[in-house]
Amino acid sequence: MNFTDLSPKDKKQLHEEIVSHAHNIGGENVFLQMVEDIREAGMILLLEKSTAFRFNGGNINWSKSIYKDTLTLLLEALKSDGDMFEGLKVKKQKSMLNMLKTLKPVIIRVKPKNMKDGEGFTLSIVETDIKDKATISLMFRIIFFEPIGFTKEALAYEGE
Repeated sequence: MNFTDLSPKDKKQLHEEIVSHAHNIGGENVFLQMVEDIREAGMILLLEKSTAFRFNGGNINWSKSIYKDTLTLLLEALKSDGDMFEGLKVKKQKSMLNMLKTLKPVIIRVKPKNMKDGEGFTLSIVETDIKDKATISLMFRIIFFEPIGFTKEALAYEGE
């Protein structure tokens, strides 16, 4: 995903959401450090049985264990641009649907080390829109998968 490809409305909305989350955990630098710590730990951190990850500025907890096969399907879904079911065989579509059902109830909680820095924030892995279409949450993608440059561009966005 490329930040410059987003519409001005989407850029502004994403900027506001990231800034809000950043201020709820201690500021933009803490947010960026969290993202970099996640990159350094790799995707294996999502497979932790403890469902927790500590970074310099706080903790991240998720409500349910994620298994390797689910994570593999999630990574596949992230690679698809647009509809993640397009071009899949029926058996693979069923696996992808099961992955979405498994991840839908998972809530990720980010809390700062010092509660004076903010109240933290929560996010979902899977979002559903009005048309009952399930997608992977953009904020989840930004924190766990997108390059750090994307996050920095979104934070620095000032409008057009």
